[in-house]
Amino acid sequence: MGVSVYNIVSEALDLLDFSTKYAIENSGMDFTYILIVWNPSKEVMNWIEEERYKQYLNGSNSKGMGFSYYRYKTNSNLGFLPNLRSCFNLGFDKSFEYNEYACGINTDMMFYFDWLRNLYKYRKENHIINCREIDPRPTIHHEVQDFGSIGYDFPVDKFYKYCTRLYKDELVSEEEWFGPRADSTPHLIHKSTWENVGPWTVNIIADVDWFNRAKSSGIKNMKSKGSIVYHEGKGETKKHLGHSGAFSEIYHRTSSS
Repeated sequence: MGVSVYNIVSEALDLLDFSTKYAIENSGMDFTYILIVWNPSKEVMNWIEEERYKQYLNGSNSKGMGFSYYRYKTNSNLGFLPNLRSCFNLGFDKSFEYNEYACGINTDMMFYFDWLRNLYKYRKENHIINCREIDPRPTIHHEVQDFGSIGYDFPVDKFYKYCTRLYKDELVSEEEWFGPRADSTPHLIHKSTWENVGPWTVNIIADVDWFNRAKSSGIKNMKSKGSIVYHEGKGETKKHLGHSGAFSEIYHRTSSS
């Protein structure tokens, strides 16, 4: 038993380095870190091959941390978003080759202390455990607070102070959460959920579709109030991801439902 965390990267080395630093340092536990690499820049590949993530290992994360990466090659018959959804599917598939539990993060994220531990502590096979997501964009699903862009000018101390006031070690159901849904990224799922519900479809509302299928299969959607993540919502844009590249060895799964 253990947990894998996957991240998708292409050309944005600064975002990769920033999100990796705080995802590891603030995780509160060991995990297997998996990168899904889509048409990477030379700088990104150098960062990966030199295993620069190791500079952020400390404390309990120094012994049990694993690392792997996998390259995704663009399907020329699909648009940008369907290829991105296929990267998510690859991330989960590879994650479950290592551990029973998995979650995905984004390069445009900042993480509060123990963000992963506070997901994993509530793990259960038939539950999806969502984080408490802070979003700069108006939304009815998440906390709304604009801390600006992810990067090394990010106001880390301001973010920590805000989260300290927000923090509560509690698990609540979707019905107890504000708004009509509890969906967020990252969300922790068990391998059996992935096998039973199936991969993401590759349409524009793939995340909504997947959560709806999970709910109809009897999977409970829960929220851990102690797992707090800021998601800028921009990440690597179409400019960075999905540019022309080799079109062989296509990895692409679609739901049968």
